[in-house]
Amino acid sequence: MIDTQQDLAVEDLSGCILPSQFADLNKRRPAMEGEYRLLFAVLEDAVSRYLMNMKCETEEQRRIFKETANWFRKGNDANRGLFAFESVCAFLGIDANRLRKGLALVQPREVPLRKQRRAA
Repeated sequence: MIDTQQDLAVEDLSGCILPSQFADLNKRRPAMEGEYRLLFAVLEDAVSRYLMNMKCETEEQRRIFKETANWFRKGNDANRGLFAFESVCAFLGIDANRLRKGLALVQPREVPLRKQRRAA
């Protein structure tokens, strides 16, 4: 039985891969197709915006965070079509629910102050 929220978090993310491992998978591809690169950039930008604006210190940060969090939310009517969160994850082979859970577990104090590295 799980005793703490931290144990639950570890159990929920036990099947996830680290960003460095995901980058290694991308390096193994002979060439990233244009569609793959585009959708990967869309997801990367959304995660970056979500994390960088999580502390919501200004009105603009609150707006960006709310808009991005809404994009990740399950059952969102706007979450349909090619650039919808679930569509992007499906194309990239990422479990959308697991990524949602991981983002929900991040605390603002855990977000690094430096900018995220962009995929090449």
